[in-house]
Parts: sequence; structure tokens; C-alpha cells
Amino acid sequence: MTINATASDSTTITQVQFYVDSSLLGTVTTAPYSYPWKVPGKKGTHTVKAQAYDAKGNSASEAITVTAQ
Repeated sequence: MTINATASDSTTITQVQFYVDSSLLGTVTTAPYSYPWKVPGKKGTHTVKAQAYDAKGNSASEAITVTAQ
């Protein structure tokens, strides 16, 4: 599965970090912002979060809950 995020700002986006269940999966520094995730084999819910940072050091994030079946 691929996690995708869209980020924009009045300044440059320097990086987007991808998390699953509070664990950092990886960081992407150029658009398009996406990262592969190997979904665990067992059923359950997971929190997926993307956190974007701009050149001024500001950040914003968005999280969703997904259910593996």
C-alpha cells in the first residue's frame, strides 16, 4: 500500500514525514509526497499520520485511522 499526502504553503515545503501508530516510517523531501507501507498481516486498526514542515520551521499534520482486514 502507498500512503499519499498533499502539502502546500506560502513558503517551500522541506519535508513530509509519514508515521504509522506513532512510529516514523520515513521522510520524503520532494513532491509527490508518498511512502510505501507494508500493512501487517493481522487484522486491526492503525493510525496513519503525515506531518509536513516548511522552510520557516512550521509544521502541520493530519492523521486518519485505517482498519486492516
